[in-house]
Formats: sequence, C-alpha cells, structure tokens
Amino acid sequence: MNIVTLNDSPEMIAKAMGMAEAPAEKKSSGVTLPRLKIHNSAIMGTEEIKGKKVNIEKLSGGSFRIDLPDEGGVYFKEILEIKPFAQRFMYKRWDTLKNNFVRSVMTNSLKSLRNMDVKDTDGGYNCGRPSGFMSKEDFDALPDNRKTLIRSAKEVRVILGVANFDGALKQEGDDLVDADLGFIPFVWDIQNQESSKDIDAVFAKCQQLNVNPLDFLTKVETSERKLPNGNSFYVTKSSLDLSNKVNRDDADEEHFVSFQSWIQGYNQFVIGKHHELAHTNESVDKELVESFIDITSDEKVQ
Repeated sequence: MNIVTLNDSPEMIAKAMGMAEAPAEKKSSGVTLPRLKIHNSAIMGTEEIKGKKVNIEKLSGGSFRIDLPDEGGVYFKEILEIKPFAQRFMYKRWDTLKNNFVRSVMTNSLKSLRNMDVKDTDGGYNCGRPSGFMSKEDFDALPDNRKTLIRSAKEVRVILGVANFDGALKQEGDDLVDADLGFIPFVWDIQNQESSKDIDAVFAKCQQLNVNPLDFLTKVETSERKLPNGNSFYVTKSSLDLSNKVNRDDADEEHFVSFQSWIQGYNQFVIGKHHELAHTNESVDKELVESFIDITSDEKVQ
C-alpha cells in the first residue's frame, strides 16, 4: 500500500491518522522512535544549603519523560504541547515468566481490535484475550489461570506525534539542567483507561468540529491518583487549543510519512514474530526487536 501524504484527500489523511478505518499496512521500515512516558516517581537531586549538600526533590512525580540517546540522555517536562499525527490500538501483556511484553498487531480503531483476532509476538492472538464479546457467565466458567491471562492483556491506545521539549530538564547525574530541544517525534503507549478516554476526547472533538488535530496544539498535563497502598500514579489532562491554528510545514509532511512507515514496520515485526513462534520459516531482524520492544520497569505501571 502506498504511503499517504498530507497532500492527499482529507478522508485518506483521517484514515492514516487512525480517525477512521483503514486497511492494515504490510511494508517494512527501519524508522525508530523514542518512547514518551509518564514518570510516576519524583526526581531527586542535590543542592547546597548553608554550605552543605542536601537531597531535595528537583521534579515532582507525573512529569513526562523521553529517552534520547542521540541527544545525550533523559529529558523531563511537566506540561507538554503535542501534535498527534496518528493513533492506533493494540493489546499488550506482561509475561512474568519471560520477563518481557507480549504485543499485538496495531489496528486503526478500538472496534476493530475488539472484534477480530490480531496476531501477537507470542505466536498467538490478542495477547491471550478472546475476540468479540464474552458474557460474565462465560468468563466466570473459565479456569482461574485463563481469567488471569485475559485480565492481564490490556487494551492500549498508541499515539504517534511530536512534543515540544523547549524548557525541558535534562538529567545529568544527580542534577537536572535546562534544555531546549524543540519538537521531538515520539510514540506513546497509553494503557490507563482514564488517560485513554482523555486523549480520545481530543480526537472526538476534532471530528465533531471537522478540524484536523495537526492544525492545533494539544496541551497535556497530569493529575495524581492515589493507590490503596499510598503510592501514586498519574493520568493525563488534555486540552485542545482551537484559538491558535498552527501552519503546516515540510517537517510535518516528513513526520506524517515517517509515522506511517513506523506503524508498517511494527506490524510486520509482530507478524514475523508470530510466525516464528508458530514454527514457520519466517525470520525476525534483531534490530527490529530492539526498535519496537522497549522494556523498562516504569512502563509496567503505566
């Protein structure tokens, strides 16, 4: 399938952005993208007070984090302005025995994800979840280990876009220093249901008003939620700024094509891994594994 560009029809652009149904992609890609995450823990550092170095909280929990090895490290920002270029949907499950994530092929809509069998990196489908609707009676009749497997396979909204990292903070040892990076492309797995609904409202509002989210900035901050054990996690709180239309440029076209290529490459990787574990002769490039499957302890709690 040909790559859609921003010069194509609004209908084709909407499909490519995940705002309407579109056929699955099959081409491969070597495009890599840094992962955007919410960092739940506070960032601690040292500061000299009355001649003594003391540990203090440099940045509160709930900041956005992005790892940029080519830019020299890890960067944080409390409030982001983003331009979402595409959204997709997939299943993801943490495999406690293999100590890694199982991921499914991405679909263009949540409806498609829930109503079809999508291949996953474990050689199965839907990361262990059944497709379609399952009644409470049918679920209750399942063995406990099967129930646990189904519950552990989460629906994930995947956002691909660019985020403004001017005014960011870069982690350097025990300290944080100011950094201006401009707009950085990212991929962001949103597993928390409250955050997913929050981001969905941005796309829904754009569809309702017949505007493209590429033409406006979306401000994203976080709000704290407490767990029964006293720990905290954070959910997104987004707002679409319709008062200031942003002009598109050549960089937008490059990002738009690049994100589609990344999605194609990701889906090809998942399908390849699926067939490999299903005992076919199809091979998987090791570099693709490192590109698409980024495993961190932070990601497990999102």
